[in-house]
Amino acid sequence: MSVPDEMLEFNDDQSCLFEGKLFTGLAFRDFPDGSRESETEYLDGFQTGHEKRWARNGILVADYSFLKGELHGESREWYEAGQLKSEAQYELGIELAYRSWDESGNLEVNRRLEAGTPHERMLNQKRAAL
Repeated sequence: MSVPDEMLEFNDDQSCLFEGKLFTGLAFRDFPDGSRESETEYLDGFQTGHEKRWARNGILVADYSFLKGELHGESREWYEAGQLKSEAQYELGIELAYRSWDESGNLEVNRRLEAGTPHERMLNQKRAAL
């Protein structure tokens, strides 16, 4: 099922409803000219799969991966000219690695989750809860 995102309702727990039921399908938003602005996949009311965003010129500018409403897997952003702006890896909403570049392709940020940090402890708690 594919519906405009303005037809969705959100609960306090960030779950998504369509016509009073947990939504499974694709929510989209279009620019006024009818071209696609964004698409978000949902499963049982939560973002699961990809959220994609496009610039007005039709270039893909973001592709985020989600699992049960949290960033999970690889996410990427691009400049409108098409070059890679950033890429990150997430697990259960915790950033494992992140890199970003300026428009000339120069690496600006390069970070990884460090052992012993509060974020690593939180990730381990989330893993144990599965």
